[in-house]
Amino acid sequence: IDSLADHIAIINQEGTIVHINRAWQQFANTNPDGNQVVLKSLGSNYLEVCDNAAASGSPGSAEIAEALRAVLHGEDPGECSFEYPCHAPSERRWFVVTISGFGEGIERYAVVAHRNVTERKLAHQALHELNETLEKRVAERTHDLEQAYRTLHASEERMRSLFENAAVGIVVCASDGTILNVNDAALQLAGIAREAALGSNLCELGHPDDRNLVEREFRRVFRGDAPGTEFDVRSGAPGPASGRWRHVALSAVHGPTGSVDQVIALVIDQGDRKALEMQRDLFFRRTRDLLVVASLDGRFYLPNPACSAVLGYSEEELCALNYFDLVHPDDIEVARQRLATLADGGVIDEIDTRMRTKSGEWRDINWHSSPWTEPGKVLAVGRDLTDIRRAEREITARSTMLQRAEQMAQMGSWQYEFAKQSVNCSDGLQAIACRDNVSADVGLDELLTFVVAADRDKLQNSIRRVGKSGEPERIECRIQRPSGEVRTVQTSIDARRNARGRIDAVIGACLDITDMNETLQRLRFSERQMRALTQRLEQIREEERAAISREVHDELGQILTALKIDLTLLRRDVEPGDDTAIGTTEIAAALKSMEELVDSTISSVRSIATQLRPEVLDAFGLVSAIEWHAGEFQKRTQIRCKVDANEEQADLDGETRTAMFRITQEAMTNAARHARADEVVVRLRREEGCLRLCIRDNGRGVSADELAKTKSLGVLGMRERAAMVGATFTINGEPGRGTEIVVELPLEDDVGRENETDRASA
Repeated sequence: IDSLADHIAIINQEGTIVHINRAWQQFANTNPDGNQVVLKSLGSNYLEVCDNAAASGSPGSAEIAEALRAVLHGEDPGECSFEYPCHAPSERRWFVVTISGFGEGIERYAVVAHRNVTERKLAHQALHELNETLEKRVAERTHDLEQAYRTLHASEERMRSLFENAAVGIVVCASDGTILNVNDAALQLAGIAREAALGSNLCELGHPDDRNLVEREFRRVFRGDAPGTEFDVRSGAPGPASGRWRHVALSAVHGPTGSVDQVIALVIDQGDRKALEMQRDLFFRRTRDLLVVASLDGRFYLPNPACSAVLGYSEEELCALNYFDLVHPDDIEVARQRLATLADGGVIDEIDTRMRTKSGEWRDINWHSSPWTEPGKVLAVGRDLTDIRRAEREITARSTMLQRAEQMAQMGSWQYEFAKQSVNCSDGLQAIACRDNVSADVGLDELLTFVVAADRDKLQNSIRRVGKSGEPERIECRIQRPSGEVRTVQTSIDARRNARGRIDAVIGACLDITDMNETLQRLRFSERQMRALTQRLEQIREEERAAISREVHDELGQILTALKIDLTLLRRDVEPGDDTAIGTTEIAAALKSMEELVDSTISSVRSIATQLRPEVLDAFGLVSAIEWHAGEFQKRTQIRCKVDANEEQADLDGETRTAMFRITQEAMTNAARHARADEVVVRLRREEGCLRLCIRDNGRGVSADELAKTKSLGVLGMRERAAMVGATFTINGEPGRGTEIVVELPLEDDVGRENETDRASA
């Protein structure tokens, strides 16, 4: 119980605390102003404490007292949660309280456990904020899609209105001439009802003497021998319209594969040519699509008003311009190739060009062209798709941004629809699970295969509860990748309602928190190491101060005291008028003694200074300092030391020399203290643009567990010294074969020489 992190107390039948664990006691000691429910020690009546706290308005106290009495009477109250302020005024902590019991009768005891869930609750709050941002982005994307759909739907409605309200008879036929659709104008010209026309053959509606002509021209168009054809036939309808001439224009409609799928017949009453011209002009001028008759070299001859409305030029200005004067420079070459196709008798099914308006704006125009009845001219039908293209680009951009946001945030989502009994997984979720071959719609069972078997019931039960109640839930589950790697995922599950307010789907947003958890653990470990290192450095500083104090007091103090005594005696002996004055020989001896004391003082000062920082490091460089220290180390420890270094080393600044020297000192000290080695080899070499320092001993070898401990302060200090000068630090140990420390420092002069060599070669 004492080893657990939860705050645990054991309560007897009278409500008295008979035992508390270490975590309970420590929390009570560090939070004297906190909630009294977790601050009482042994001997206190916990039931009275809870009742008093409840009377004073402490949150959760009444629930704890009620649950405690239930347990002491042999019942099971489950869990209850509450929050209370701790010693920091602006900070709140959340706890989940679990109360259980054991024993019977008067030997009945209750166990009260307080678990700190503050970090989890704060993480839930952060995830909720992130979910709100994601939902906002999804709503924006949905709005853009709906806008594009409305634009497309409006365009289709315009075409349908054009078909149904056109004054010209329009008949849509299948490959064999069967009538698939017909407008009211065509029915009036034919003089038959719609039910009779649909399903009949176009050739049968004409005069019997003209049926062969209709069949021949129809086959020409359907086979692709001609993109369209026109001819006059007589009406075969009974009554006054019988024998009346009609002008029929057949045009092929090509499918996605390029073959002719349908044939459209335009039927015009030739009985009143003026009316025909008016109807044709009405169709030409009122359509919202761009209609223009142009030459093969791009000159406009007959533009309709829609051309002026879209491009901003009047009909006279357009006739004075050339098509290529308005086309974007990047689209001119493709446009010329398509016109060449028309010159060879072909048909342009579709071509997208950007055209400049009179105001300088670029519009996206989708053109369909075919040869006109006059040689050397074409009929071009254009549709302004600028708004649709812009909406498509915005939707694509937003979708890309959403996908990238999911990737950067390591997020994913899924949607389970009850009607289809299928789940749609986002690319982000597939990336988290490392499954890029998942189809658009999969079953719930397949989604559950992503999850570790032990967590599948938890996820499935949460989906079932949200789908039934509509209340959102947040759970944490593990996803297993095909490679066997397990990732921890925080999932927020919510219900989606239809227009009637009924729940028709469950949506889940997933956040991969594996790296976040690992990073948090590493930060805590690093914090413990840095705190220990700081304490160790402070301890070393105090030890150095004490050592210097002892050296100054013991060595210099004694010598200076002796020197002062000699000077006092000498002054007394040489004072004039003193009968005890000594002679020249005794004075010379006294001065000789004082000279020896001064020499000893100078030697002690130099020894202290050398211990603090060797002069050879600043005077002769890093190599000489390492060789001097190796010699001193060998004399002091009887461990053999070998130094292998280049004579020519890079010019290093004082900070870098000091760091490399101190790393060498610490490594050799560790070899003497912990490695039980009898030989240390130091190598200092310039290799491939860097200075490489290697210290290796033949001792027992450091283990990975020792390196991971927070007490490995020597290694941590060496690592920090290397990082401060921009060097890399690695340490490797083999049991029974010693330890090797490698420090690699990039040299700027070598990098500069390599760059100059590359430039000279270039």
